Amino acid sequence: MPEHLSAATAQLAMILRDEVPVDLANRLAPESVFLNAAAEHGIEPLLRQHLKTTGAWERVPADIRSTLDERTRREVALEEIRKSETRAVFDSLSEAAVSALLLKGGALAYTHYATPWLRPRRDADVLVRKRDRELASGILERLGYERINSLSRDAVHTQWMFRRCRKSVSHVVDLHWAVSNRPLFARTLSFDELLADARPIAALGANVCGPGPVHALLLACIHRVAHHNDCDNLLWLYDIRLLTERMTIPEWKTFWNLATEKQVASLCAKTLALTDRYVGCVNPPQAPSAIVPRHHTNEPSARYLGGNQSAAHSLLLDVKDSQSYPARVRLLASHLFPDAAYMRAKYGARGQAALALAYARRSASAVWRLVTGSAAA
Repeated sequence: MPEHLSAATAQLAMILRDEVPVDLANRLAPESVFLNAAAEHGIEPLLRQHLKTTGAWERVPADIRSTLDERTRREVALEEIRKSETRAVFDSLSEAAVSALLLKGGALAYTHYATPWLRPRRDADVLVRKRDRELASGILERLGYERINSLSRDAVHTQWMFRRCRKSVSHVVDLHWAVSNRPLFARTLSFDELLADARPIAALGANVCGPGPVHALLLACIHRVAHHNDCDNLLWLYDIRLLTERMTIPEWKTFWNLATEKQVASLCAKTLALTDRYVGCVNPPQAPSAIVPRHHTNEPSARYLGGNQSAAHSLLLDVKDSQSYPARVRLLASHLFPDAAYMRAKYGARGQAALALAYARRSASAVWRLVTGSAAA
């Protein structure tokens, strides 16, 4: 049992590794704790599948089986709506000659999972070229999506979030024009690099493609560290397990060469080790050890490992990793002085005086967090 996980999460990881003890029912955490942990990690359908394929389903308390059945039925129903919605978005982008790629779980659900409803997700991550973002935004709005209020300055965000409600179901599209909001990782892989090795996702129609296996694995390793504070979410680790299980020896060699070139080898090595430890993966036992590089702890990306980063510390890292002094100034200014539309929606500032007061409060709070975060760091 991995010692850094809670008891319930460690039990979930054990089941995902198909290491199910005969006396499973006697070892499980309390039902509410166990089910809450499964929901937090987003693995309820996956958990149900593993319990069934290992023959442990009947050894699980009836209330847990009933809840997992119910939540799986919900995902099955949602998947049909997700599929239709994703296809409509990409068909509309294609009609407008906007090249786009489907990233992360939305792609992996169809390319690596036995059935897509085994891979729950809250949104569809769509990557376009920066020059196409306004056109893509307009297309989403014509489809009935509304842009969610967020910091819109490029120095802070390289994505916009859109939501549409249909049949009491909320659909969210994250429209990206870089692979990360964080300056260090935003330039890791360009749209054209990803497009060059993109693969069609036939189940979603002729207009939907996702990253090739090497790029998909690199993005999956980066995502949990860059955007989620070195998080050990089991669903994201299971994504990586499925990606690694299909990697060929030439693909592994390409992967490690690319990770070294992009200076994320240490980050990838830790992610793959976590995956192997928690949910099992091919890392890769059949590959010659010569293709796996030594850890590069001096890589800039290694600073993001370890988790426990405060918001202020994260901002300090982003400032440090910006490419130039003007870029650093723009980043800080964008956090201190967001666009007026965002401030009015965020703080309810109606008049000019209220808007000025909101800016003053935000700036003072941000400076205080930076000072205290810098001292802690």
